[in-house]
Amino acid sequence: MRLEILTPETKVFDGEVSSVTFPGVDGLFQVLNGHAPLMSLLR
Repeated sequence: MRLEILTPETKVFDGEVSSVTFPGVDGLFQVLNGHAPLMSLLR
């Protein structure tokens, strides 16, 4: 899957990944290819 990480100033990352782990407010969560849409707060 393609991942883009953006800040207000610039694009930090743009590339293909197999999974991504994010620091959520309730703990870490991993997103895999084909995941269901979700919205979450990040730490």
